[in-house]
Amino acid sequence: MLEMLLLASIPVLPLIYVTAWVLGKISRRHDPRPMVRRKLDRNWPWN
Repeated sequence: MLEMLLLASIPVLPLIYVTAWVLGKISRRHDPRPMVRRKLDRNWPWN
């Protein structure tokens, strides 16, 4: 059972990583004021 879960999660992890990277690139590219966003990121509790 555990082996099947591990085998099923192997192809999914790179997809999640690539999706997160692409979304980060898109949001960075369309951000007109990166300094303001960085300041907001620092003030958010989950960062």
